[in-house]
Amino acid sequence: MLDISRYDNIVFKGAIDVSLLDDKSRLYQLWMLWKLYIDFFVIGNNHIKKIMFFNLIGIILTHKGLGYATSDKQVMTRIHTFYFQRARSGKGEAMKAKHTLCEYLKIPSRHTNSDNTASAVGTCQKDKNTKNVSSREGHLKTVFDYSWDEGSILISKSSGSADVSMTDILQGVMDEPGMVSKGMAWGDIEYATNSSICAGSYILPRFAQSFMNNGFFQRMVISYVIIGEDEKRTLRNYVPLLKTRFDPVEIERIKLAFKRVVDSIPKRTSAIKFKKDDVVRFTNYYDLIYENLIKNQYVGRTQEVLESFSDMCYLIVDKIAAQKAIIEGKDEVTYEDMLLALPIIKIHMASVLDMFNSVERPELSPTERREERIINVIKQYPRTSTQQFIIDRLESERRMGKWDLGRDKTSQVIHLMISKKILLIENIKDVRLLKINA
Repeated sequence: MLDISRYDNIVFKGAIDVSLLDDKSRLYQLWMLWKLYIDFFVIGNNHIKKIMFFNLIGIILTHKGLGYATSDKQVMTRIHTFYFQRARSGKGEAMKAKHTLCEYLKIPSRHTNSDNTASAVGTCQKDKNTKNVSSREGHLKTVFDYSWDEGSILISKSSGSADVSMTDILQGVMDEPGMVSKGMAWGDIEYATNSSICAGSYILPRFAQSFMNNGFFQRMVISYVIIGEDEKRTLRNYVPLLKTRFDPVEIERIKLAFKRVVDSIPKRTSAIKFKKDDVVRFTNYYDLIYENLIKNQYVGRTQEVLESFSDMCYLIVDKIAAQKAIIEGKDEVTYEDMLLALPIIKIHMASVLDMFNSVERPELSPTERREERIINVIKQYPRTSTQQFIIDRLESERRMGKWDLGRDKTSQVIHLMISKKILLIENIKDVRLLKINA
């Protein structure tokens, strides 16, 4: 078995908060092995690696029939994901690598570029001679991992129907329990599904209506990453070197070690439950996050859209917390388990805001978007917004893929905003704060 300890000195920036995990725990080992595995296929892109890890864990536990109790039913820990990034950034390679690992674990998986409703859902046909009607169920009946390399097909109208799109079908798929239901000319297709949906694309104008108005994207964890100049340079320099790092022997050893940890996950006779007092404690904590991220920062249409997505955050917490507790063989899901989901929530909500700005205000130039982000930081932290504070704040966002400039160029943008009188300098008790020029 792969000796995990020899990798203990590696620090994965932007990864899950391993301080919340015992280094002997199964989830810690699975994360370390996943990171070692996926790094053979994708350079950088920690957003995708992190979110896809929990997508993969949900697939594994669903395949094992392990979920958590809510009311009188068991809920699976499936996490559905959509990644918005520029072409050739590695999202497709990450999906292929996950698909390969699922197949190794003998979990039915499908990675596709072109599946439509007929192949995904199934069809009903009438024999011309006998007049008998026969039905064929689609891939959603059997696969646990269903990934679309190009997710734009999911919002396209299906052939032969003016009203039904994949978004209509997949909303039912992504609910708990997952259901496929579609009426056709010769009959209806309806069955239960355990598929986890994963898709990627670059932002397109035709995503706007689906993103803003219906419940398709609200059921998914969203990752929208603006690839900055530094990361573009890294991709140009290091992606060609992936073929020199490829080591099939080591990859097989990692996959075998991953499988052994998966096989050691304890079986359960009933769905795991949440500890009531800890749910109340985390809910109070999350309310503070909500006020900081949404309520006290945005108004009008922006707040309305963000609130529709913030509801997903509770479900993200439940699923990731339950994943951790189930894998560790715990009796209950606790507050500490819930904390593990916070980095994913922050990525999700930051991505939603960026997506909102992209589809609602496409006329903004890159410079205007940067200026708007700086203004939003000042609005969020009016009493501490020194130039250094803003630069430090945006530098942390740059490491998360949410800001595309280095410290020097960020400073230049701030100075330019001052010269344009977009920002003013106000001295308060010998502290030079930046203020928005009203």
